[in-house]
Amino acid sequence: MKPSKYNVILSEGSKVLFFNALTRNYFRVSENKKDLVKNVLSNVDIYSNQIPQFCRSIKDQGFVVEDELDELEIISRKFQENIDKKAYKLVLLPTLECNFRCWYCVQDHDHISGCMNQDVQDRICRHIDFMITKKHIESLNIDWFGGEPFKYFNEVMIPISNYAKEICRKHNIPFISTTTTNGYLISPEIIDKAKDLNFKVFHITLDGDRNYHNNIRQAKGESSFDVILDNINNLCFSIANVEILMRVNYDDHNLNPIDIIEQIDGKILPENKSKIKIYFRKVWQISHFADEQNKLNEARNLLINKGYQSPSDLLLNFIPCYANKKYYNAISYNGKVFKCTAKADMKDDYLGRLTSNGNIVWNKTDFDISYYTPLFKNEKCGKCAYLPICMGPCNKNFEKNNLVVPEFSCKLKKISNFKDLIIAYCK
Repeated sequence: MKPSKYNVILSEGSKVLFFNALTRNYFRVSENKKDLVKNVLSNVDIYSNQIPQFCRSIKDQGFVVEDELDELEIISRKFQENIDKKAYKLVLLPTLECNFRCWYCVQDHDHISGCMNQDVQDRICRHIDFMITKKHIESLNIDWFGGEPFKYFNEVMIPISNYAKEICRKHNIPFISTTTTNGYLISPEIIDKAKDLNFKVFHITLDGDRNYHNNIRQAKGESSFDVILDNINNLCFSIANVEILMRVNYDDHNLNPIDIIEQIDGKILPENKSKIKIYFRKVWQISHFADEQNKLNEARNLLINKGYQSPSDLLLNFIPCYANKKYYNAISYNGKVFKCTAKADMKDDYLGRLTSNGNIVWNKTDFDISYYTPLFKNEKCGKCAYLPICMGPCNKNFEKNNLVVPEFSCKLKKISNFKDLIIAYCK
């Protein structure tokens, strides 16, 4: 037997963490046993009679594998299985308009107005019909994005959601609605209607503590911070089994975990905590800054102590990005089709368009083959122990390079706290 290629060893105070990135299994030993364990991993056949129980355990957990096992082939197979999975996620942008002007937002809300017209809505409904009857999708998740999608809840979100719900019911296909929103416009009236449209997940953002947030998201005569948290309480009360993903955006000035979490906790009702997952995410313009990781660790511990869930940032589904899935598309308000939504131009920088019969015509003729190229199949990724929880370069650069494999760029070099993410996952 041989040690797994994907064993990661990290120091953690007086302990040493052994983590296998392929199986996600882990164990800890004291610092003085680190070298012994490393020796056992490299010579498990020799030690199997001396410490049989430990050797069986590390074998069962994937820290040692059979000599002939190709672990990269396992990763490739899991990648392909997830790429091909027929759980269709359709991201729809009713508009690029927004009721706020957050300084860090990648989109331009000032020069594009209006919402998805009736023709585009009809094309989307025909597209949903096509994906169900011709592509035989096994489930449908419409994920509302923007701009701020709830600006056009009645005009766009309700009619399309009603159509999707009914056709999925007719074909016995599971259907849910999810959304990414700033949360300000979700009134009790909207919540009552959303409940009947199978809304299950609300991804809602805040910008630090009350004062910092309100300076960014200015609302006339009231605190947008408090309105959003009140709306979250209403969602938790009104929709059974709802899941709230609360993302707290931070920069190098507003990462004050105690103030932020105390203020959030002061608004959230105790009975709603189990429905809320809170995580902190740095805005893209800011580089790593002093004491950042210590503050993030502090935030994670505070959230756990307060009774909230804090989701892991580790990639656990063997694909580098949601955009890699074949059964994932994003359609903007004008009928243009995208993959990556983390981009400034969601109007003209598109990869395809939605036709009148509901099909997608891609700009590049071999798109269905070239876009799903496994970018992790290169020499550097092949040697990296972190591959199963990274899965290689980002497809955004692939898109920018006209779907020609670009010069290698390692994602992990841009994630300064990657090792801390592993340690947090193993808590």
